[in-house]
Amino acid sequence: MNLVGVYLAGNSWLHRLPAWTKVLGLLVIAITALAIRSPFVMLGLLAVALVVLLSSRVDLRVLRRPLIVVGVMGSALALFMWWQVGWHDALLAIARLLTLVLVAWTVSLTTRVADMLAVLLAALRPLRALRVNPEKVAMMIALAIRSVPLLIATVRTSNEARLARGQDRSVVALGVPIIVRSVKIADELGDALIARGYDPDDPA
Repeated sequence: MNLVGVYLAGNSWLHRLPAWTKVLGLLVIAITALAIRSPFVMLGLLAVALVVLLSSRVDLRVLRRPLIVVGVMGSALALFMWWQVGWHDALLAIARLLTLVLVAWTVSLTTRVADMLAVLLAALRPLRALRVNPEKVAMMIALAIRSVPLLIATVRTSNEARLARGQDRSVVALGVPIIVRSVKIADELGDALIARGYDPDDPA
């Protein structure tokens, strides 16, 4: 779940910033990172991203596992690119990847999901002229975000049950419960939406 970041309460300057400024900053940094062609300039931007993350004063222990995952994936990518296209592009790619990850974590760790969805909703409102319902789009994104920890918990529970039955090498013993529980979660979510008056055919 922490691969995408989970909001942590705090009183740093980043926590106090309006959500729209952080989302806008994320977009600007992403565009800037993609435009940079010098690995050394990119390393400078990476250092800035790290300083900004540290200034949020959040408990960075929550990022220990995702940092390991990103580090392993990034190292493998860098080695492959070094072999294919040389150290220049490899260093640029890994620095760009780490910069974007750190900035995304900074925003998600210091911004409530509801606040980010409010920003998205405001940005989507002009699309009403194209018959796009911004409330439904925002709700679908919120449900997708909420489903991530639920699915992770489902995988963890199914794996623990499989290990308890001594079927640690059985793919079926892991896959079938995950599918069944995922369908059940989706079914219960649909019932909850209908009970609250949600109509998928309502264009308003």
